[in-house]
Amino acid sequence: MTIQHPTTAGTLDPDFGLDGVVFIDVPGYEYCDIESIKAASDGRIYVAGHCYNRSGNISRYVLGRFHLDGTLDQTFGNSGLVVGGFEDRSSTINALLLGDTHILLYGGSGNIDTGQTPSFARYSLNGVLDTTFANNGYAVLNQLAAEAPTSSQKKPDGDGSHALSGPGIFRTSPDGVEWLPDGKILAYTGAKFQRSGLVFRLTANGVLDESFNHVGYVEFDDGSRRTALTNVMLHYRNSQPGYLGCGWAFDKALFIRYTPDGKLDQGFGSDGIVSISDPAMGSLFAYHMARQPNERILGAGNTSSPGRAGMLISLEPDGTPSIQFNRGKPVYTALEPDEQTQWWAGVISGRGKIVAVGGVSYAGEVDIVVARFIDGVPDTSFNGQGWVRTHIGTGIEYASDVAVQADEKILVATHRNVPRGLILRYLG
Repeated sequence: MTIQHPTTAGTLDPDFGLDGVVFIDVPGYEYCDIESIKAASDGRIYVAGHCYNRSGNISRYVLGRFHLDGTLDQTFGNSGLVVGGFEDRSSTINALLLGDTHILLYGGSGNIDTGQTPSFARYSLNGVLDTTFANNGYAVLNQLAAEAPTSSQKKPDGDGSHALSGPGIFRTSPDGVEWLPDGKILAYTGAKFQRSGLVFRLTANGVLDESFNHVGYVEFDDGSRRTALTNVMLHYRNSQPGYLGCGWAFDKALFIRYTPDGKLDQGFGSDGIVSISDPAMGSLFAYHMARQPNERILGAGNTSSPGRAGMLISLEPDGTPSIQFNRGKPVYTALEPDEQTQWWAGVISGRGKIVAVGGVSYAGEVDIVVARFIDGVPDTSFNGQGWVRTHIGTGIEYASDVAVQADEKILVATHRNVPRGLILRYLG
């Protein structure tokens, strides 16, 4: 295992786990992937992912809580961990949402090969299933995994908001689920087969909210019907709330903003849509978003160009390029010569710095990569070059999510092709 020992920004924190690394073993399961990580205001750390065995296709979600030093909080769940399934189905996790009184898990349930059903579970802050939520603690939205409604059923508005076109979700990026100010739940699915996706809204108790576009959902579509949705978030423009989705269509990174009633926001981009292309870089893919100061938007993803670079984009609230960020142009990051760099998640620290995480190819493998930027420029106070690659073991391992603590230390969740879950903390 390669570990950095100096105590400077961008190095692993020696006060966290074993020299900055915490391995997660789930009793009874061989494998564990951590997909989402959150830092609570009290210093405790929450993670969520899924666990499974090599023999069999049944997976379970796992939720855990750790102390600031990386040790399991034995007062949470069952000795620090909760293992379960959405209504006891095979389950995977997309995101963990941490609130003041509850934890919301969002993922998929059912058959991972033929398409999963968007599913939620709600827990108390101590890891106890909240059976007052939806159906005994679970909201399994079978209606969002079915075919399009028939002509006798309610239809969405015809302004680019189309009916459901196919089943299933696929794991894209962390987050993508939020509690709205009125307690309702905003989320998304990415359709596995039709390469599309839905932005949808639930009531506070986990039922599709039909006041949103008459059916509770809207299809993410730029008119080409060949789009992929990868994330959604609550976004304010001129202090007015809206729902912003990101993804791609053919070779373009795509951002689409909806009003709270499910219509395209005519004040954002061109009729609610912003598409960004760059023929020199091949196709552009937006996977994740974060809120920047003054209602600006950060998009993170990658390109299909030779060498496959990571990509960061900043937009003004109305969807125009932010000139404060690389003079209004995307930032492409190829961290290793002739190797691939991909950003899977990004966050804005309390000091306004951009932290992006993902993977970088190296000698035929993929290693965890963490980078820090100031307005699109690498922050050289971070590991001397603005980024750090961490190699833990052989095979493929990449950062799946990131959170920044109040002291600017950086928490990273990882996805691996070897047993044991993994979280890391870097000095900030």
